[in-house]
Amino acid sequence: MKPTEAVREYGQSIWYDFIERRMIWSGRLHHMVAQEGLRGVTSNPSIFEKAMGGSEDYGPAMAALARAGATPAETFEALAVEDIQWACDVFREVYDSSKGLDGYVSLEVSPHLAYDALGTIEDAHRLWSTVSRDNLMVKVPGTEPGLEAIEQLLADGLNINVTLLFSVERYQQVFRAHERALHRRLAAGLPVDHVASVASFFVSRIDGVVDPLLVEKAPRLQGKVAIANAERAHAFYRHAIETPEHKTLVQAGAKPQRLLWASTSTKNPSYPDTLYVDRLIGPDTVNTVPAATYEAFNDHGSPKPGLEGDGGRVLDELPGLGVDLSQICADLETKGVLQFADAFDRLIGAVAQRRSALLDGRLCTLNLELGALQSAYEGTCARLDEASVARRLWERDGHLFSSDDGTAQGAAAYMGWLDAVDDMEARIEELDELQDDILESGVESVVLMGMGGSSLAPDVFRRMLPQVDQAPELVVLDGTHPASVQRVLDLMAEGELAFIVASKSGGTAEVVAFHDVVAANVQVEEDEVPGDRFIAITDPGTALEERAVDEDFWAVIHGDPEIGGRFSALSPFGLVPAVAMGLDAADLLERARLMVGSCGPELRSADNEGLRLAAALGAGVEAGRNKLVLHCSPGAEPLGDWLEQLIMESTGKSGKGVVVVQGRSESDGPDRMHVCFAVGEEPMPEVEGPQVGIRMPEAADLVQEMFRWEFATAALGHLLGINPFDQPDVQASKTITKELLATEGSLPTPTSARVVAEEGPWKLETFSDDAPSGELVASLGALASSVGVPAYLAVHAFIDMSEEARAAVGSFRDALARKTEAVTTFGFGPRYLHSTGQLHKGGPDGGVFLQLWDEPEQDVALPGRDYGFERLLRAQELGDLQALLDAGRRVFRLGLGRDPVKALRALTDRLNAGN
Repeated sequence: MKPTEAVREYGQSIWYDFIERRMIWSGRLHHMVAQEGLRGVTSNPSIFEKAMGGSEDYGPAMAALARAGATPAETFEALAVEDIQWACDVFREVYDSSKGLDGYVSLEVSPHLAYDALGTIEDAHRLWSTVSRDNLMVKVPGTEPGLEAIEQLLADGLNINVTLLFSVERYQQVFRAHERALHRRLAAGLPVDHVASVASFFVSRIDGVVDPLLVEKAPRLQGKVAIANAERAHAFYRHAIETPEHKTLVQAGAKPQRLLWASTSTKNPSYPDTLYVDRLIGPDTVNTVPAATYEAFNDHGSPKPGLEGDGGRVLDELPGLGVDLSQICADLETKGVLQFADAFDRLIGAVAQRRSALLDGRLCTLNLELGALQSAYEGTCARLDEASVARRLWERDGHLFSSDDGTAQGAAAYMGWLDAVDDMEARIEELDELQDDILESGVESVVLMGMGGSSLAPDVFRRMLPQVDQAPELVVLDGTHPASVQRVLDLMAEGELAFIVASKSGGTAEVVAFHDVVAANVQVEEDEVPGDRFIAITDPGTALEERAVDEDFWAVIHGDPEIGGRFSALSPFGLVPAVAMGLDAADLLERARLMVGSCGPELRSADNEGLRLAAALGAGVEAGRNKLVLHCSPGAEPLGDWLEQLIMESTGKSGKGVVVVQGRSESDGPDRMHVCFAVGEEPMPEVEGPQVGIRMPEAADLVQEMFRWEFATAALGHLLGINPFDQPDVQASKTITKELLATEGSLPTPTSARVVAEEGPWKLETFSDDAPSGELVASLGALASSVGVPAYLAVHAFIDMSEEARAAVGSFRDALARKTEAVTTFGFGPRYLHSTGQLHKGGPDGGVFLQLWDEPEQDVALPGRDYGFERLLRAQELGDLQALLDAGRRVFRLGLGRDPVKALRALTDRLNAGN
């Protein structure tokens, strides 16, 4: 008879402190049960880390889960649950023959819940339901908050393995919690005969701490304190089961809550390798033995009874020796929780690394070349982990961003984007039906009318992804220049169109104007009403929804009020236009889910794709590199406009912020961090300086990057100490614009305006006293030269957003950039007001702003108003100009006359000739 079986004669059961898939598949576990008397199995994060991190047995199943979009935590749990279920089935005969005394397999709740009673209760019930085996034993840490959870779970009828017990005092509390739970069941008329529990009392770790304290004072006690502590716990047990309260439970059929000796491997090589097995054999006990100790005990162990004393001979000496065992046990409990949590994080990290390797070719890759910033990056990663940023983001903890309760609550109310992929997958049928309706309608183009977050993501989809055969073309209208609006009106006269009106608030001024002018000009068939051509995307209860109902719109699609505009790319504001142009929403969401799973709450910064990026950006900002220069291969270039809004509006406040620069001629500099994007096999842009390299396997994988950057931007908000979900300085220009529109006659330019230079179609104005007057090119050169590190030059063009204009402004910007080493940014107005405008007023000071404006050849009237789009555009330009001046910014204004493209080209030639 094997010693592991012989100990049963003395009332002890041997359980095995390890589990892996191969043990079950190979029949080894069944052999240990049948031939060696093994009576149960325990597991913990360290055990699963060894099993899943080092065994190829999990590869196929892990690959299948990864391809299905499972997160590393979901992957671990799915694999662990299978292992536990199979092991429970192996032990079922032991469970039945022992009438539920033995035959258990333990699975632990998340160690991160050790101080969260309600979370522990919820997680334990979830695991119990998922494993669905009577002989499962859920492991719960025996912390003080854990006592509440333990009592409740036992009262609920779950089998509980109480782990991480070091002190006799805490064990006594656990014993009483067990008694109270069973008495509650009896009082409720519920059976107690099937509820099993063990109290895992840790042994060898105590000697590991105490022994060094005894080296000089009492070396004879080394290697004896842990066993004495265990003896005292068992002595309490022997006394407690004789009380009337306990005997009542026994008479009702209750099983004993047995002491389980844990941590029974010998850490000191001078001690016998079976010390903590040989000396701890006694009635109503379990010893969960690690693999090496199990083999050693079966080879040369001594199965004979012990545990008859109370440990007093040893323990009573400790106070006189200056050894505070109670404090040592308390410290070990705290350390044990941290160690188990750390092991769990390492486990999830190991799964994440294997998952990423298995997803090779499907997951967007991120490569960091940080040079001198590497050390700062590692420090930032440590800070993110120390603050539990990933976990707290997923828990929607607004205090990540502010200690002020009101601000924290406001931030938490705008974190619904974390669930956008889940939510939209639940709405796939709705999206597919809408797509079918659009395709069947025969419309040739779908015009999206929106601003900022309601238009930028769809515009990226339109520009990065190929046109789908037989699907309508997506046209984006997010500019109020009369020529931009007129192009849509001309398009309406040429073919069948449908219109998406997108506004979260339902009252965005530009979107209301777009809708008014289009509705006044739309032509419908006899059996139609104008609303039949319109689809509204808006949050519930807005004025736009009311109008859509009144005008009998084709459809009203609700957004999520807990998702802000710039975080709405994977919500209806991004996906409805995507399906309108024929894209496969299910495919986009499946791709996005791969990145969602790579930013999970259990992942440390080193393994969390979003936090890796946030740490790199944060390290750059701390080093003064607050200019994020984007360098994109041709297929990735459209992503820049969306990233501008996400980052600049989220971070640009309280005098802080990251300036996004869509790289053109910018070189490296002490204020710059670089991000290089490439799609598929396109060459990665080559730049100098600290950089992040991101490769998207296919253009459609841009949705992965959308989630990665949302997650990273939120985490960056924590590092900067700002709320990334508000925009406190956006309203200023809107208020001034509204006031200007209410004035009569011509719109007034600020009284501080002074003409610096005026030639031909060009008119350069300044609003400060220190700008010299003179020749135009020289004045522009002086303007650019006034920009110093860490400032930037922002060019804002209130002109028609045609492709010709985009190219002309780009060349003009390049020419200005060559006049200085400062970075330059560019945005069309009023579009940039809904994206980068927040940073311009609320972000770091020092930017120089150059507004470009033209004189439109024709206007487009606005129904129901006494002005047209030209006046609206000019009011928006002047409104932002005044808001910038009110914020103390340095602003210039350059008129371009009737033909802005021609004027820009000519001026660019003059600037280049002057180099």
